[in-house]
Amino acid sequence: MEERVLPKPALMQRRSSMADLLCLLDGTAVVALCYVLITGHIGALTAQYTVFVFLLLCTMGILYDLFAIYRKNTNLTRKAVDLLEAWSLTFFLLIALGFLTKQAESFSRLLLGQLFVLGYFLQLMLHLLVRVLLKEALRHS
Repeated sequence: MEERVLPKPALMQRRSSMADLLCLLDGTAVVALCYVLITGHIGALTAQYTVFVFLLLCTMGILYDLFAIYRKNTNLTRKAVDLLEAWSLTFFLLIALGFLTKQAESFSRLLLGQLFVLGYFLQLMLHLLVRVLLKEALRHS
């Protein structure tokens, strides 16, 4: 009798340690950027912004997994497009949630705009940096 192997759900698939590192770097960079922007605009990290950052990270984790951001080995242009799509959808869902819960007016639109643009480019630069460092490490080994 033949044994069939069923594909694992996306959240259960194994990733390389490099993908885990990139995931950790993305999350850390987004949290650090949020902290800098929030303290710069608002002056302190409030409970509403803390919940926003938490929801942002949770949504990123789910959508980045669905878009296979850390599992695909594609060229940088494709990676940039995939990252932009996942990051944009993350923000769309959070803004929609803000409007549905009537909390959208309590957030600075300038801060959210800066977080969207700077967060995307920060993550893109991290992906590029990791790619370059990995190629250099493989070249020298």
